[in-house]
Amino acid sequence: MYVAAIDVGGTKIVGAAVDRKGEIKTPIRVENTGLSGEFIVETCVDIFHRLSRQHEIKALAVGTGGRLDTEAGIVRRAVDLYTGYVGLNIKEILETNCHLPVVIDNDCCMALRGELWKGGLKDYQRVAGLILGTGVGGGVAVRKNGQYQIQQAEFGHFILHPSGRKCLCGQRGCAEQYLSGTSLWNRYNQLTGRAKIRSGYEFFNQVKAKDKTAQEILHEFVKDLAICLISIQNLYDVEAVVIGGGLADTRQFWWRETECQLVQKSSHVLPKLEILPARNGNQAALLGAARLGFEKLEATL
Repeated sequence: MYVAAIDVGGTKIVGAAVDRKGEIKTPIRVENTGLSGEFIVETCVDIFHRLSRQHEIKALAVGTGGRLDTEAGIVRRAVDLYTGYVGLNIKEILETNCHLPVVIDNDCCMALRGELWKGGLKDYQRVAGLILGTGVGGGVAVRKNGQYQIQQAEFGHFILHPSGRKCLCGQRGCAEQYLSGTSLWNRYNQLTGRAKIRSGYEFFNQVKAKDKTAQEILHEFVKDLAICLISIQNLYDVEAVVIGGGLADTRQFWWRETECQLVQKSSHVLPKLEILPARNGNQAALLGAARLGFEKLEATL
């Protein structure tokens, strides 16, 4: 028995069949070129049908961006990235087309749920997840009575630099404009005066080649990341922050310096903040979605 787990990201939509042990089968990746609510739900339906031809699927679980009414399955608020997205009832559309129980949640909360399930975070009572990818997002988990309660946290729209760079959300200086992969390569192109690179991975190729501009941008990224992490600890009183998303794969370039910045800048009256790389990488959201899907099935028995 499997849950069809789907992770909707700004760059790609990934789905897989996941069993109760967390084994991921038949991963499917679709580039998110449509940039619309219609494209997202059509892709989710297509991924579900492709998976159901090979596996016994009992539920569908989707992690997607924005602020969601998870019970109703509706996108309540989101930045202006997709057309026809805000107000979309994802759950209703998917249940109509797939004829199975459907659960949805914010994609970053799904990733945090996946790390709590399979990432070795059981020693922590309060933990945050910071997802650094095409954009920036996160969630906070607090353990009560042996169970984690997870809430979305818009870390990407925490104002890092007042009057700073304009964000898609309408604010200025949001963390997403400084800590996302998109922000890194956009800043590089801006400072060099040419559209040389088109992805965060290309940016880190420049870092690896010891490009001076890329190294300067990375140093600013580390300082901003440390400030963001310290603010998360102060606001949510967490013991640890697990860092995931695509940028976590490049941590060899910035992790140690980030730890040094935390030592220098953190409050001396608070416990040391632990930062941990996401153990499950980009699969964390798929695992979290599957976990929520199985919880939904168990609740209906």
